[in-house]
Amino acid sequence: MYSEISHQLSLQELETLTNALESATAFHIRWLSCINFTLVSRNKQSPYICTDKLSHKRCEFGRWFYQINEAELLQDKVFRQIDESHQEMHQKACQLIDKVVTEEEITHQAYVEFADSQNAFFEALQSLTRHSIAALGNIDFLTGLPNRRAFNTILEKEGNRVSRVGAVSSIVIADIDFFKKVNDSYGHAAGDKVLAQIARIFSDSIRDYDTVARHGGEEFVFCLPETRCSDAKTMIEIIRQRIEDTVFESANDQTFRLSCSFGVSAFNRDIPHIEAMAFADSSLYQAKKNGRNKVVVFDNGVIPFK
Repeated sequence: MYSEISHQLSLQELETLTNALESATAFHIRWLSCINFTLVSRNKQSPYICTDKLSHKRCEFGRWFYQINEAELLQDKVFRQIDESHQEMHQKACQLIDKVVTEEEITHQAYVEFADSQNAFFEALQSLTRHSIAALGNIDFLTGLPNRRAFNTILEKEGNRVSRVGAVSSIVIADIDFFKKVNDSYGHAAGDKVLAQIARIFSDSIRDYDTVARHGGEEFVFCLPETRCSDAKTMIEIIRQRIEDTVFESANDQTFRLSCSFGVSAFNRDIPHIEAMAFADSSLYQAKKNGRNKVVVFDNGVIPFK
């Protein structure tokens, strides 16, 4: 399961986080090597002679890490583990270095505790790195939306929930009409810009608990929990109109308009989400066949879906 914070970050923030974690690991490996050399050599002139109680906030990693909103950061278990182990590691290092300065003996137990704090810190870093890499692996890099793999996981969970509690939720498949003409007329850069812009319109138009993902090419999918087909159609009609009203621009400032077609179906205890996905796809086909720029709801005769 992803860290709550890493799961909510944007694509750019996730990339920044992953790079920062890699830098933190590299920095602390070098730092620990120098600390250990200072402890072994007992060199009082070492630049690593430091008893600063805030050294964890002044190291290369700390300067980045503590710029994050601490109130939000410390609500997350993985970040909290990093914070605690990072502080403890620096404190243990300061305590041992202080013994070098005062020419006191460094006990075996004191060094073991320092080594344990190192292990705890690196384990916490590795845990968050795995979480952030996993999150990156579930994001479509062009649009910043969840990708097909992530959506399938979300949809399966919602399908299981709907089946368990007897609720009704909806699936929507969207396809950009005549998207190939955009690439042919204005170039692939314009096509990519359109995909990103439409993705923003979609994500800005749904509720916090809804999901929209890029399913591939110019196709997008929505999972709308606790939403009957009639309500889903009302929501998607608003989105369809927003797309129709948007003026898109090419790289050389040419303007053009686009539309999207949508297929809607619902799933409940009797209709699994996999079947509903096929129903929504069939509805999308009908929308395309009937002139495009339409929202078509799959009519399966199940009253709760209406």
